[in-house]
Amino acid sequence: MAKIIGHRGAAGIALENSAESIKAALHLPVEAIEIDARLTKDGHLVTIHDKDTGRVADKSLWVASSTLAELKALRLKNGERLLTIDEAVALIGKKKRIVLDLKSGAICTELIPLLRKYPKANIMLTSRNYRQLAKIRKAIPGIPFTARSYIYSTEIVHIAHTLGAAGIAVNKWVLNPLTYYLAKRAGLQIHTYTVNNPLLVALFSALYPDLHIITNHPERFADDKAPGR
Repeated sequence: MAKIIGHRGAAGIALENSAESIKAALHLPVEAIEIDARLTKDGHLVTIHDKDTGRVADKSLWVASSTLAELKALRLKNGERLLTIDEAVALIGKKKRIVLDLKSGAICTELIPLLRKYPKANIMLTSRNYRQLAKIRKAIPGIPFTARSYIYSTEIVHIAHTLGAAGIAVNKWVLNPLTYYLAKRAGLQIHTYTVNNPLLVALFSALYPDLHIITNHPERFADDKAPGR
């Protein structure tokens, strides 16, 4: 049966990557909650997808050029404050698996201590920066991760296998039967993003029964009536 992962919490219900969005996903029978991680100017990890805050906050600041204090001073468009990754992980705790999407390039130095701080949290990493994933895996051998791609279809399976990844994460338009077959043969999980259309969810669930579907609308699919369940 296809499994459902809440994208940026439950981004179709509440503002992405916010506490409200994460709490919404926590109340749903999802397999995992995906959130994004970026690095601030002063070396803190914050929960945001874009390089700047313009789309989600009342003021546009470049994350990599701003301090945590400057970013915390902003109001998100739902009235909340920007979460640090530490706060987001603490909020989710052991209730759900956390899929942490690494958006910044050089993130290892700050992320490794945080991962060690929460040894009992069920955290999986994902990124297109394979070098960073390899460095983190070397420091914390037990941490699972998926190699992410929105371009490569079959090559990503080889990349993931070479890196010792637990799986692949591919754009929904890249996913195809050959990729699925090769990944399954290699013992890899297959994640696809971001699938919000009910017809596509039904199709993917039928074609790829062991698929992990990342969606903005887990409330539509993460129940006993969801396609493929």
